[in-house]
Parts: sequence; C-alpha cells; structure tokens
Amino acid sequence: MRSLAHWASASLHPALITLGSAPKRLLFERSCRRRRLRIVLSPVNTLWGLSTPCAQLNSPHAAEGCISEDCSRRAVLFINFPKETALLLFFDPETEFPVLLAPMAGVTDLAFREICRAMGADFSYTEMVSAKGLYYGSDRTASLLAASPAERPYGVQLFGAEPEIVAAMAKRLCDEAHEGLALIDLNMGCPARKITGNGEGSALMRDLPRAARIIQAAAKASSLPITVKFRKGYDAEHINAVAFARMAEESGAQMVTVHGRTREQMYSGRADWDIIAEVKQALSIPVIGNGDVFSGADALALRAYTGCNGVMVARGAEGNPFIFREIKAALRGEPYSPPAAAERIDAALVHARRLVACRGNRAVIEMRKHVAWYLSGMRGASALRAQVNRIDSLAELEAMLTQYKGSLDS
Repeated sequence: MRSLAHWASASLHPALITLGSAPKRLLFERSCRRRRLRIVLSPVNTLWGLSTPCAQLNSPHAAEGCISEDCSRRAVLFINFPKETALLLFFDPETEFPVLLAPMAGVTDLAFREICRAMGADFSYTEMVSAKGLYYGSDRTASLLAASPAERPYGVQLFGAEPEIVAAMAKRLCDEAHEGLALIDLNMGCPARKITGNGEGSALMRDLPRAARIIQAAAKASSLPITVKFRKGYDAEHINAVAFARMAEESGAQMVTVHGRTREQMYSGRADWDIIAEVKQALSIPVIGNGDVFSGADALALRAYTGCNGVMVARGAEGNPFIFREIKAALRGEPYSPPAAAERIDAALVHARRLVACRGNRAVIEMRKHVAWYLSGMRGASALRAQVNRIDSLAELEAMLTQYKGSLDS
C-alpha cells in the first residue's frame, strides 16, 4: 500500500503518478456516494473525467486515502475528502473553470456537439433522452445515445417522472459501459408543455418528494455520478431553486446546473443570476450557472457574480459554436476575433455533412434551422434562408451555401 503523501510527492504533472517503472494517467472510474472517490490508475493514454482540483487533492491536508497496486500495471486510489474540496469530478484535470454545452432537444445533435468540442467546449451531453422511451425499447430514443470519441468525456441526460424507470435506465447505461460516459444528468428543468404535461421536466419542481425519490433511486442504481439540471422555480409564485438544490444534494446528486428562469418564463426576460448565487452559497457540491451566456464577457460576469464552478452555454451556441473559443480566450485574458462569414458558412457545411452521415438525408431538414442560425446577420441571409427551407438534399444545400459564400467575396 502507498500513502496519499507518497502519491502527492510525485514530481510529475498533477495528472500523473509513478507506479512501477512507468507513469500512469489517472482515469476517473466512478464516484461513490458518501464523498468517496474510486480512481483507476492506468497506463492508457486517454484522459477523461478526473476531478479538476488536482493540486488540492495532491495535498495530504486536503484528503486522506491510500493506493493499492496490482502488478504495477493497474492501481486504485480511494480518497475520502471533505465536500468543500470535492469540486468537479467530471472534467480534464487541466480545466480550472469548465465551459459546458447544454443539452438541447433538436439542437445539440452529435455533429454539433463535435464542432463545439473542437471549438473548446469542455463537456457536452446527449440530447434529452426519455427514460420511458428507453425502457420500452424505442429505437428513435436509443439513437439519441450515440456519441463520438471527439466528445469524451460526455454525459447522458435522462428525463422521466417514474423513479423505478429512471433508476433502471441509469443502471442500464452504466452496465452497457458506454466509452467516455462520465455522468448521468437528470432533467428537471425542461419547460416544454409536452414534457411538463406528463409531470416531467420542470413540473418536478412542483413535486419535491417525487423529484427526491427519482434522484435517490438513480443515485442508488448508478455507478456513475448523478447530476441534476433545474430552474429558478416553476413560476413567479413558486421560486424554490434553493430548496430544490438542497433536496438534490441530500438525495445524492453530485453536481447541479441552475437555469435562472422559471418554467413560466420559458426563455423570455433576463436570467436571474442572483438565484444561481444563492444556490451556490447553499450547497457544497459543484454548481454550474446557466442563462444569458452569449459571449466571453457574459461567462466572466456570471462567474464573478455567482461564484459558480462552471458555466453552461445553451442558446448562445446556436449557430455560434465559436462562442466556446471566445469564452476560452476571455478566461485566459486573451483578445478574441469573431469568425468571418466564410468561416461560419464552412462550419455550417461541416455540420450538415456530418449530420447527414449520422442520420441520412432526412437530416437536411433538421439542418434548416441550424443554417438560419449560422447565417444570422449576414448580407442577404433572409432571402437565402427562404431558399434553404425548400431544399431536401445535401447536394442542394452544399451548392447553395458554396455559391452564397462566393457571392460574399465578390
């Protein structure tokens, strides 16, 4: 057995440790409840999902634990740590302040997630996945679980109102061992009527006992961390994000994301960053802030105002995956130059080609809204959008966008 002090004294990058004759990368394998981590040490070169504050965990004063070796090829580090030092368990250890792409139904398809990750997003999620749809064998629902190597680590976001079904599907996802899957997020904030009408999404903010049962059941069934995304409240008369957040932590959630609007607001008005700050003050688990992040300056302002552990970008990324590049530049204190029109059109073409490769030619119809977002604000974009809405093949879309790109240069 080797002490944590021995591990902490390794004169290597914080994400490396020497066991035997070769340095091993730390791979986050699973996070157990009751503040206990199980981290696998492996010679594998891929790195995903380790807790961010390596420097803190590298201090014997921040944690107590031990390492057990297995033939110098594999070892397991168990750490018991105070909650205040247990920051983000799901991101690359070099990520001090993670920037996440929000899961958005009908928007964050696999192709778009790949582009956002390439632009600097630290984490992404599948589109919202119905636990009931998976349970009853819907092929369309199952197809939403597809992920690519370019977006590891990533999370699956489930929604549902039946604790037993949500728990069963969380367990299934863990048992299936999807490569790169780092956490399972529970959606308790979607405002869409077809979701809330079934008692799912943000409707659960009106039923804390049921929400608690869902989180508890999922946390008990899952070997991966369970996280929760929710809103400020259901409506102006029911602002209960702090109480909801405390319930989520007590029920086993290991991170929460707060959108600073009520269900009643949908996406109108301004996001309330005060409520995010209140949640952050109330919890000891990581809190991700969400709402009105449309620029690098917005991300910095949200961090400064709320003290959140990371930011989640939603509508700000629509047609603008470059926002992640902008936010990363802002976090580094570096200047940022917005993409030229040609680069935005090229991104739309890459997105379209990849989406068609994933979903077939029907994806061209899905691309129509994306193209409109990519072209927003460009000269003659309104007329082009009308034409795009009439095409139904990738070849037509490519020809149209290529010709339009050329016209901008003339």
